Amino acid sequence: MSGQPPPSPIPAALSDRVREYLSYLGVERGLSRNTIAAYTRDLTRFTAWLVGQGIVDFKDVTSADCLSFSAALADGIFTANHSQLAVTSVGRAQAALRGFFKFLVREGYQTNDPMSRVLNVKPGRRLPKAISIEDIAAILDGNFNPDPAGRRDKAILELMYAAGLRISETAGVTMGDIDLEDGFVRVTGKGSKERMIPVGGGAVRAIGSYLVDGRGRLVMQIRDDHLFLSTRGRGLSRQSIWNIVKKYAARAHVKGVTPHTLRHSFATHMLKGGADLRAVQEMLGHVSISTTQVYTHVAKDHLKEEYLSTHPRAHDPKA
Repeated sequence: MSGQPPPSPIPAALSDRVREYLSYLGVERGLSRNTIAAYTRDLTRFTAWLVGQGIVDFKDVTSADCLSFSAALADGIFTANHSQLAVTSVGRAQAALRGFFKFLVREGYQTNDPMSRVLNVKPGRRLPKAISIEDIAAILDGNFNPDPAGRRDKAILELMYAAGLRISETAGVTMGDIDLEDGFVRVTGKGSKERMIPVGGGAVRAIGSYLVDGRGRLVMQIRDDHLFLSTRGRGLSRQSIWNIVKKYAARAHVKGVTPHTLRHSFATHMLKGGADLRAVQEMLGHVSISTTQVYTHVAKDHLKEEYLSTHPRAHDPKA
């Protein structure tokens, strides 16, 4: 026995309104089962919390109550081990409350919307997922067929990692965008902005091999200037490139790899190698340095590792 009193029953004045709103989400809004299940969990927690505060009518809920509930969620009072909820989970719960109270006002059940004065929680910028240099090597040095499609696929993967390209940018590269002699690729990114990115030896060799003994055999009577062609002689779609990344990552037994993973790994490995943040920003095509700064803690972690492993007084012998 825990010694705690059983939870108080939820009054019909609360549960009926929640049930009506959830029905509205499913029937009129057509939201997915998973979304409705998440909203059900959030609103059930909210009504139980209200009852615990002695509130038995949604008309009596204030903005302060909504904020207190959000704080209670963040503190983990609804989890079994009282572990704190992620900011994203609290934000989703706030979204559920926001939609719910708008519904109550719209349907004429009440005139006050307590969530109208509550600001959304803002999740911190998450570090993009990157894989190790060893995993990159396993993918890029993997088993590629010596036919035109195999040479093309290797060239695609090498270029995406070498230049940190988005999937749409990779699909859009044309024959005129590649300069193998000087080792550059011209890319048209977001907002139709062009940038020139250096391309290393691995990518240059792979693209050269594809051009010498690959692309010409994929060219049909259709005139298509895209660098990477399908077996029908047309420029590859983004979905096709996505499937290529997935295929060779699976062959290398590296999990959780997407086209964006290669881009993030490019940036992460460049910074770990000592690249300047501004240079990485330019190569990634980020308009603002703040976008690139999600990677800065990678550089800091790397510096700390170097410091701890090399500075003679980094570790206190008396500790």
